[in-house]
Amino acid sequence: MKEALQTAINDLPPLPKTALELREYVDTAKDIKISEVEKIIKSDSLVFMELLKLVNSAYYSFANTINSVSHAISLLGVINVKNIILINALRSSFKVDTRPYGLDIENFTQTNHQILEFTLSFAKSMDKRLMSELTPNALLLRIGIVVFSDILLKAGLGNQFLQAIKEGEFRNISEVEKEFFGISSNDFLVYILQEWKFEPKIINIAKFVKNPLNAPKDIEHLVFSLSAVDSLYTLHYELDIPSILSALDYLELANQRQVNVDKNLFLDNLPQSAKNKYYQYLKEK
Repeated sequence: MKEALQTAINDLPPLPKTALELREYVDTAKDIKISEVEKIIKSDSLVFMELLKLVNSAYYSFANTINSVSHAISLLGVINVKNIILINALRSSFKVDTRPYGLDIENFTQTNHQILEFTLSFAKSMDKRLMSELTPNALLLRIGIVVFSDILLKAGLGNQFLQAIKEGEFRNISEVEKEFFGISSNDFLVYILQEWKFEPKIINIAKFVKNPLNAPKDIEHLVFSLSAVDSLYTLHYELDIPSILSALDYLELANQRQVNVDKNLFLDNLPQSAKNKYYQYLKEK
């Protein structure tokens, strides 16, 4: 499997031309011109339409329809628009087939939507500025699983991997990944982000999301927030009591370290079904 992993690394697709041009311009221009950013994005109709589709989705809940790149930039900022386009390029580079993880495509896609929706709702309730800082990593959170699934299926090991995580009742996924690949899917995501030269902040949030206690001070609040969301949507155990408690444990750790992440707002933004479970749990405790 390590050979298959190396092959996957060697075969990582390059960033699409439009994404490369945009990154190069935004990262090197001394004076960024919105008109030039708009020109680059509109040169690829698919990239343009995908950007408008996302910014007009329910995730952002903007009052008016956004019809232009310049309007999107005025609301989200150049850097965030660039990140969204890079992430969409990365996500579209891999076919989604997560059967080795015991997940059908519809379920996996729905959970990813829920992760982004909850992250944005939680971030917005704390500070609207956090939305743009957490959006990239919320979108990226499960990409490593997509890539590992593809490798397993191509190697004919999908069923073997699935059986191994079933034996651990799906609570040993990271350990089984390391047995098969020598690395976890999250660590592999970090590698991909480094290869594609994503921003250091995005790379570091991904790097420490499973271990927020070691996160650099300047991104602690972002890492703890995303760690809580990641725990809340544990694969196969989304929004169950252990997942909710694990998420709240991260927030409690953040508060103990005087990291500004609001536990009460996290609870307020839980889906109603999860709130009901949690308060019933407290009642019976």
